[in-house]
Amino acid sequence: MGRVMAIDLGKKRVGVAFSDEQAFMCIDALAFEVRDDRDLIKRIEKLVDERGVAEIVVGYPINLKSERTETTRWAERIYTLLRERYHFPVNLLDERMTTALAERFVPVKERKRDKSKVDAVAASLLLADYLRRRSET
Repeated sequence: MGRVMAIDLGKKRVGVAFSDEQAFMCIDALAFEVRDDRDLIKRIEKLVDERGVAEIVVGYPINLKSERTETTRWAERIYTLLRERYHFPVNLLDERMTTALAERFVPVKERKRDKSKVDAVAASLLLADYLRRRSET
């Protein structure tokens, strides 16, 4: 198996979650601010190296009508860059509603004080969904 990293992309902040070595459950999540795509890729590379990641899942932001948006096309570009860079699986997973659901888990006071908590929780939810789907196949 190996550690899976889930990425909940955002133009300002990115949430990232990591599984255990057996890819059974989420054991850590964090969020960070990014300046641009180059900064984003650099931060991801560093985390992949530091955490020994063997697989990546990128949140795929299509809207509720299943339409592609500007954000969807941006996520596809990031996904393509990661697929070209790594020789291990890099996957896309529909992330509809992860941020809305994550907001329910983070109290309003905490959300106002630290918006990155919602991004970290959204990445955790994305990872949990991916691991669940993978275990069902």
